[in-house]
Order: sequence, then structure tokens, then C-alpha cells
Amino acid sequence: MDGMDGGGGPSRRLVWRRGVIAQVGLLTAAAVVAVTAYAVSGDWVPWLWAAGTLVVLVLLGARQRWGPAWTAAAALVVADVIWLSAMPWWAWLLTLVAAVVGVLVWLVRGRRVPATHPSVITMAVVGVAGLVTGMVGAVLHIQARAEQAAQEAAAQRQESVSRILPHSPTAVADYLARTLAENDPTSTCFAFTPEAAATFAAAHGEPDCESAARTLAGRIDNPVDYQNNFWVPGSQQDFDGDTVTVRVCDIDVGSTGPRSLGILIVEPHRGGAGGFEITAWRPCP
Repeated sequence: MDGMDGGGGPSRRLVWRRGVIAQVGLLTAAAVVAVTAYAVSGDWVPWLWAAGTLVVLVLLGARQRWGPAWTAAAALVVADVIWLSAMPWWAWLLTLVAAVVGVLVWLVRGRRVPATHPSVITMAVVGVAGLVTGMVGAVLHIQARAEQAAQEAAAQRQESVSRILPHSPTAVADYLARTLAENDPTSTCFAFTPEAAATFAAAHGEPDCESAARTLAGRIDNPVDYQNNFWVPGSQQDFDGDTVTVRVCDIDVGSTGPRSLGILIVEPHRGGAGGFEITAWRPCP
């Protein structure tokens, strides 16, 4: 009897050890996939599914029948499936790599196959190649998402600018008169594209648009009367599709300020929210 017990003890310990290795391997693989998928996707909802699955399994007695490692691994697998169902090819490749690693650990640690066996070496090479390829795919995916986010942010900024700009070509001229009367050169130049602003500044002998606007604002004697008297007749506006030429030349503003602000080429702002901007500027003849 002692011999039988002595012979059965090591065998049972070996089976137990292999079972532990398998449990730890599966739990580790499931956890690695979960953490990687969450880091890439940013979606935390599958964690709730994993927690809910874990609670259900515990209530059903899975912890007593399977053990804590298998139970936790099963819950993580549920989350992994949810993440991976919305993930690209490289995520599935990383999952396959995790499976290959788990099999290798099971084979080598369980001494079923020597570590130098050709099949083990082949699986290791395939695993490394898959890992590298999957990581490259993940990096490219993250970069693409960052570029998309930057483009969306830029589009939102352009839309915000378009909302602030005047919403009609005639209103652009009125906007210039108002901001000049208020001596707000930053707002004045906000209506110009960089190219138009540079032309406007050079024509007034100033280094930048704000300086040119400040010079014009300094010539306004009565800001309130200047705004009230400023009016561009329809005869000085030429429409060509979405492009409008507004000739703000020799406007009757009495003696309150500059009568000519130039020939404005006005077009819709690319933000698409209804704003118009000055895309080109020419001096009055």
C-alpha cells in the first residue's frame, strides 16, 4: 500500500502542476488580450460584461467546480470576444500569438515536448513573427486614430471660426467698419485669410495686418458716427457664384473716418457654418 501511495503521489502532483500551469497560462493570455484591447480601443464597456459574467458564474457555482483561475479566465474571455469582435486583423493576430504562447508553455513546462524540438522552435518563430506584425499593426492603428482625431479637431475649429465670421458678404464690410471703429485690430484681421492680410498690411506700409488696422482705426474721429454712416450700396457688390467682390471705395461716411477700405474678395469660409472671409484684398483705384 505504501508503494502504491508513493507511486501515486508524484503522479497526482504532476497532474496538479500541469493543471495549474494550464490555468495560469489561459488566465494570463486572456488578461493580456483584455488589457491590450482596452488600451487600443479605449472601450471600457467589455469590463462590465466581464464583471457581470464573473458574478453570474460565481452564483452558478463555477468557482467551486472550475476553480478561481478558470472562472476568472472565462469572464475575461467574454470581454475579449466583445473587444475583438470590433477589432481589426492585428488584434486577432495578437490573440493567436497569445494562444501559441500558451500552448508552448503547456508543452515545454509539462515536458511533453523538449524545448529544442523542431515543432517548438517553429511555433516560437511563428509566435515572434506574429507578435511583431501584430504590434506594428497596433502602432499604425493608433497613429491613424491620432491623425483622425487631429483632423476632426481641426474641422471643429474651422467650424467654430466660420460661426464667428460674418454670415453675408455685405456683413463682412460692416464687420470691418465696426471693428475698426472699436479699435480692435485683432478682430479686424480675423476676417482676412493670411494671404489677404499680408497684402492689406503691405499696401498700408505696415509689417502686419494688425498694425495696418490700427493705423486706419486711428483715423476715425467719431466711432459711433462712423459705424452709423457706413454703408456699402449694392451697386458696389459683384456676385460670381460663391465669390463676391465688395468695393469699399469712397464710401460716404462724412468726416468721421476713412472712406475707402479697399476692394474685398469675399468667399465662404471652409468651416462650412455660413461664415464669409476676405480671401483677397486690393487697394481702391
